Amino acid sequence: MPSKQVLIVEDERPIREMIAFGLKRAGFEVREAEDCRSARALLADRRPDLVLIDWMLPDMSGLELTRALKRDRETRELPIIMLTARAEEGDKVAGLEGGADDYVTKPFSPRELLARINAVLRRVAPTADGECIAFEGLVRDQLLDRIWGGNVYVEERTIDVHIRRLRKALEEFGYDRFIQTVRGSGYRFSARTF
Repeated sequence: MPSKQVLIVEDERPIREMIAFGLKRAGFEVREAEDCRSARALLADRRPDLVLIDWMLPDMSGLELTRALKRDRETRELPIIMLTARAEEGDKVAGLEGGADDYVTKPFSPRELLARINAVLRRVAPTADGECIAFEGLVRDQLLDRIWGGNVYVEERTIDVHIRRLRKALEEFGYDRFIQTVRGSGYRFSARTF
């Protein structure tokens, strides 16, 4: 099986090289960009399996790049981890709502970053027709924490209401059957129906 490719978009060369070194040792193929323009050129050349994006970049913000990639049909399914010194709750929420699949604050441990990269890549698996699907089963508490954060109180049944609305919206396309209830636990998205 070919190694997974990660694109690092980071303007600080020492940080970029440190991340690249750790990922190469872990078996990843790595490409590097120091700004959004060069990142776009590398993405046009070959799509990676995951992108690490720093928030503070010289030509535009990493958040703007993330939003642009999520709006583009060619790159909207591309997993993105924001890697930034911006540690305020509002920044984390903006990054995740802007399309990032995870948000890692600096300073970080290389082992934690590798674990988060592997976790994001595990959540996405190609099907036979190339479509990407998530296969992780999530409990209500995990969903609530991922959507609203761990410091916010949200009524537990709120997630059930959102799942019901999501199923209704997907019903006309025949996709509602892929969102499955795991009794006593939460929900999962699966291409296999039971």
